[in-house]
Amino acid sequence: MTPVSAHETNNNSLDLQKFLESIVVKVCLFRIILFIIISLPLALLNLEDFTVKNLILSLLSQKQILVFIISGLFFTLFILISWRFIKDIILFFKIQLICDTILGLYFMWITGGITSNASFILVCILFLYGRLLGIKTAYYNFLLILSSIIIMTFLQIKNPGQFFLKKIDIQQSLYFIILQTSALSLVMLLIKVGQSRENILLTEIAKQKRFIDEAEAIKTKIFDWIGTAIIVLDKYGTIKSINKHCANLLKISIPNILGKKLQEVFPMFYRLWNTWNKNDSKRHEVDFGSRILGVTLSPIPEQQGSLIIFTDITKIKEMEQKIAQMERLSLIGELSAGLAHEIKNPLSGIKGALQLLGSDKLDEKQRKRLKNVIMRDIGRLDKLLKDFLYFAKPKTPEKQKISLDDFLNKLIYNVRLTYPDLKIYITPSAYGKYVDWDEDQLKQVMLNLILNSIEAMNGSQEKKLVIGFGRDRDKKEFIFIQDIGCGIDESKKDQLFYPFFTTKVDGTGLGLSIAQRLCSENNSWIELKNREKRGVIAKIYLSNKGE
Repeated sequence: MTPVSAHETNNNSLDLQKFLESIVVKVCLFRIILFIIISLPLALLNLEDFTVKNLILSLLSQKQILVFIISGLFFTLFILISWRFIKDIILFFKIQLICDTILGLYFMWITGGITSNASFILVCILFLYGRLLGIKTAYYNFLLILSSIIIMTFLQIKNPGQFFLKKIDIQQSLYFIILQTSALSLVMLLIKVGQSRENILLTEIAKQKRFIDEAEAIKTKIFDWIGTAIIVLDKYGTIKSINKHCANLLKISIPNILGKKLQEVFPMFYRLWNTWNKNDSKRHEVDFGSRILGVTLSPIPEQQGSLIIFTDITKIKEMEQKIAQMERLSLIGELSAGLAHEIKNPLSGIKGALQLLGSDKLDEKQRKRLKNVIMRDIGRLDKLLKDFLYFAKPKTPEKQKISLDDFLNKLIYNVRLTYPDLKIYITPSAYGKYVDWDEDQLKQVMLNLILNSIEAMNGSQEKKLVIGFGRDRDKKEFIFIQDIGCGIDESKKDQLFYPFFTTKVDGTGLGLSIAQRLCSENNSWIELKNREKRGVIAKIYLSNKGE
């Protein structure tokens, strides 16, 4: 068992003192009631005609009982008046113990001595004060009572008449001494067992309290040490607490803002908090002078309020801008190299054809063939430049709420006309759903993915597409297209959305790049994955990646 420290001992003493203060009045009232209850039988014992008047006269005629009642009442009255002026309440209770023990012994004396039926009062006193003041005090009280009983027994045997006691013989004295000693010893045992168990419980409680206090202290320190600014609000938007990092970041004094409304002190946070959806855990950006703050709002459980958690992300945003600028420069380099490579081949064909056309040895048929080659390469260059311009600068989307099932039915009607052997199914999950998109751009993205799936199923005996609507584990919504084609080469998967990357003989490599760019313009993104058994599933997520 872990020993109790001095600090814990002091705390236990203070707790005991508070406990004893709370029961002083209760003990005094109990004492008065007990005096009345145990005095009445003595007054009634020789009363022939019971009336209140005769009862009072009987009590007044028995001087020993009267002394007992007056002493008890005087002592109780003294305690009720004086206990608030005594600083050491534990010593005060020990004085009460001595007085109550003396009164109990006196009552036992006047009611038959060792043979008195009132000896239970001493047992009650021993038990009550033993529980209140501990085993050590109970042990001394036990010795005092036992010594008094032995002296009382000796007087009853030797000279009982002189001390108003009933005479008893040695056999009776032994019987009653053994009986009283056994009762007192049993009470001591109960106190000892009870206190041992209490000591264990108190020690465990003290240990748990120490751990809780330490945990609370650590939580308080962490609240101030953590490198994130925190504002604690109640459910009405009143500032309950802020940590030191918040005070330092915003250059404010903590005492000056506690208890104030959020809109008075931080209007830029109030606009977010006032329109905040409790299920929204997105990070928001707030301008604070020349700085940018990344702000997240979080509810406190059981509707206790909310937290505003924020950090200074000014340097991070500057770094992001630099990285984005570097990525743009890198992309320009890649696009330039890809565009130059794609333009080079048609230009080489056009140049060669023009050189041959200058020869006089060609007949009309050969000249016509060369002109067709030139027109084909010019057409290829025209398509390449149009795709490139569409990728580089797509038109601003005109978003509208689109009924997904109507949109898909119109889309696949034209696809079925072009590919009659293709089986296309729309899942029930798509019915009744609406998406916020530019309809023309969504049509272009969907057609690109559908055509890629059809090409992936070339050579297959069965051609089947399934189109529908779904949600992932994070409740993000998406439109999906799944085929039973040959799947994606995992080694080339990371390059699929790169401009000018293509696995097709006559492809420009801009189809998926344009589709992803259009998705980005509509706050969406594409994900391509191989299915477990066969084919590919393409998902158009209807929210920005990471939201």
